[in-house]
Amino acid sequence: MIKWLQENPADIKCFQEFYQDPTTPARNSIKLLGTEMGYEYTYQIIEGKPRARSYGMAIFSRYPIINEGKVFDTKRNNGVIFADIKIDKDTIRIYNAHLESMSIESDGLNNLSGLKENYRETLSKLKRGQVTRASQLGILEEHMKNSPYVNILVGDFNDVPYSYTYFKLRRSMRNAFEEAGSGFGFTYNKVLFFLRIDNIFFEEPLKIRKFKTHREVDYSDHYPISAIFDWERPLRKETEISEEN
Repeated sequence: MIKWLQENPADIKCFQEFYQDPTTPARNSIKLLGTEMGYEYTYQIIEGKPRARSYGMAIFSRYPIINEGKVFDTKRNNGVIFADIKIDKDTIRIYNAHLESMSIESDGLNNLSGLKENYRETLSKLKRGQVTRASQLGILEEHMKNSPYVNILVGDFNDVPYSYTYFKLRRSMRNAFEEAGSGFGFTYNKVLFFLRIDNIFFEEPLKIRKFKTHREVDYSDHYPISAIFDWERPLRKETEISEEN
């Protein structure tokens, strides 16, 4: 995975499940993917210690990060972080999200007996997850509303395109796959392969030029996704444009 990330450049990279071990050169991910590759970074630890092994969320950028922070975390490998990134004279806020997991053991759903055995438990987990993600989304939307910059929101949302979370976000943001993707765009690489739960949302006046689901990375349980954006300079929030009009 580290080799693929090193060989596939992007100006900004976001990680929802980031493993860091500075005591082992082959697993010092911040060094291998960040400082040695010319990236600034923000890394928020959810579990572990900075000088030992730790798990968390990270944003890497070839452009200067002028501000960063945490929206929330659950101490269970879920949360949202952000970074304000200065690109020439413009600044964009990047949100990196990992919302509450569905907590479904997909290996138990790969045959008819497994489906029958896990049916009620699976429904219960789905319901609990939806309630939690709705609460997390409320915190995130309030934070984005107060952002002084145009927002890009990326991450593992653990919810499908016909969910409450997805519809709520689509009221105020555009979806990169819908605008520039092709095919079904499934991002989950396990038994439940028909799920598109990883997304890139963005605000106008950003314009998306290209979107890709990297299905060649079949050794991960999620396929990486990428997008290329452009905009007219200077970049301003739609609210600012409306106020001037």
